[in-house]
Amino acid sequence: MDEEDPKDDPQDDPKQDGIYRTIQNLMLANLFVGGLLILLGEGYFKSQQVTEFGFMLGFVGALLYFFFRWLAGRAARRNKG
Repeated sequence: MDEEDPKDDPQDDPKQDGIYRTIQNLMLANLFVGGLLILLGEGYFKSQQVTEFGFMLGFVGALLYFFFRWLAGRAARRNKG
């Protein structure tokens, strides 16, 4: 019988997995919204707290984005070898 190796299945690649991609896209959205709040916090909303919240939202979003990117890469390497 000709049986395919499950490690060769492109659907098993975590970088193509919908969960990883969704989380990464949400973290990029957090980064974008955080940057927008930083830009608009003092000028438009006249609030230092909004600016600080935007910074923290963007910072945490960036950290989590890179964490899940690293996690997906590590899982892809583990699946290949």
